[in-house]
Amino acid sequence: PNQVVEQPLNGFDVELSTKIPFIESKETWGHLGFYKYGIGDDIVLNGARLRGETQVNNWLRLGFESSYDNVRKGNHFFDVRIRIPLQKNLSKKRKSLKHSIHRYMQEPLVRDIDIVATNKSLKEAFALSGGEKERYFFVDNTAAPGGNGGPNNPFNNLGDAEAAQKRNSTIVVRLGDGTTNNQDGGINLTKRNIRLLGTGIDINTRQGVLVESETKHPSITNTGGDAVEISARGVEVAGVSIETPLTDGIYTSGERDAVIHNNIITNSGNNGINTSFTSNINRSVTIYDNSITGSAFRGINIQAFNGADVTATLINNTSTGNTQEAIRYEVGPADSSLNVTSTNNTAHSSGGSSGLFIISSGSSDLILNSNGDTANNNTADGILALLGGTGDHRVTISNATGNANGQTGISVDVQDSTVVIADLNNTNTTGN
Repeated sequence: PNQVVEQPLNGFDVELSTKIPFIESKETWGHLGFYKYGIGDDIVLNGARLRGETQVNNWLRLGFESSYDNVRKGNHFFDVRIRIPLQKNLSKKRKSLKHSIHRYMQEPLVRDIDIVATNKSLKEAFALSGGEKERYFFVDNTAAPGGNGGPNNPFNNLGDAEAAQKRNSTIVVRLGDGTTNNQDGGINLTKRNIRLLGTGIDINTRQGVLVESETKHPSITNTGGDAVEISARGVEVAGVSIETPLTDGIYTSGERDAVIHNNIITNSGNNGINTSFTSNINRSVTIYDNSITGSAFRGINIQAFNGADVTATLINNTSTGNTQEAIRYEVGPADSSLNVTSTNNTAHSSGGSSGLFIISSGSSDLILNSNGDTANNNTADGILALLGGTGDHRVTISNATGNANGQTGISVDVQDSTVVIADLNNTNTTGN
């Protein structure tokens, strides 16, 4: 808000000019032009312009302009140009603008087509979408087939968006008809720094809000596998409702710097969010403000195996009513490490296991900083840390709540010769 942004458009314009022959005493010209501009392949502005000008004398010039296009509609104005000569004793030839370079210096340049984008549709139409820095592809399952992904000609299915994705681009999924129609084949994000953003959230460019959030999240699924697969570095997934995918709601294996937030994930055939890191390169994932319910396995599953060095940050997620653990952090068995910051997450009502479950094995290391997590009404434990193997473990659980669970409220169970530094403070456990 309160920003002025200039955005160049792609296209062309042409203008035809002629001197008006029947006004002999004045130098009078008429100009007729046409223009066509847009973003990338999505042409959004077509118009025509008529203008005229007359040189009344050496110091007075009059003109008018009238234009019309499909975006700005009609624009009309008159102009007056007055030239005040400050030099004396000029020759008659130099005084004549008709035969002097001064005439061309006074000639007005007409090149700009200014469009003020103050509403949602125009902000979408003139968003950055060309080049390496930012490009936007739009998906609307109510659109006609054969779209090019532009804001006025969106794809009508996720498959076309997957095929068109580019590095540093954004796929914007509109609400459409609110169903998974044409959006039930999942999507694999394979380009670095790509964003999959549904209009369940405000969508921002570097200049500000591009698309304001709609009444609900657009719905996607995959009847044959994972709804969203992250296969590149720096991917962001947000603002979508993932409903009843065959396997995971969101899955990534081996990619780093993933950000997953503000999604609604229901009734996944496996896990709601599944991150399984198995390579020996540093990895990170940030997961916040998601709602996961009804998964056949786990709500959120974070795993570091086979030498992976993983940093995971989870904040304000709600995971309830899943068959197994609401949230699971696992590291091991071979020389891996997992560093977890877990803050204000809700892990309730797991059907056959614990709410928040932490497990380690082998020679792997674990650092857990849990602050404000809540795990109530689970069939087994509220929060259970099951620590084994020979690795180093530093576990801090603060301001946590584990009430009305089938077994313990909060428990740290040390096995084998594990080296553990554990700190539990200000915890609340009742009715277990």
